[in-house]
Amino acid sequence: MSTENTESTDLNQPARKPYAIDKGIPAPTGTLLDRFPFAKMEIGDSFFVPKADASDSTVRQYTARYLKEKPGVAYKVGTVEGGVRVWRVEPKKTEP
Repeated sequence: MSTENTESTDLNQPARKPYAIDKGIPAPTGTLLDRFPFAKMEIGDSFFVPKADASDSTVRQYTARYLKEKPGVAYKVGTVEGGVRVWRVEPKKTEP
């Protein structure tokens, strides 16, 4: 493992240290979306995320990412006392 500093070509930026390469560390299983129970929900179900566990924007970002991967489902996210609640709702019907 090399610990040399890389030289910066921009005189306004300090030299950066290279990142260390680690070997033998297992990759996590599942995806980040497994953090919340989207896949297990039926229409009418909801789950609560306390403020201490995740911010409103974090929950909204995870929900939006899940919706991109799973077309045909719909969720509503709302700020409630103490945190955020996510509801699985009926998808809007599009007219042909």
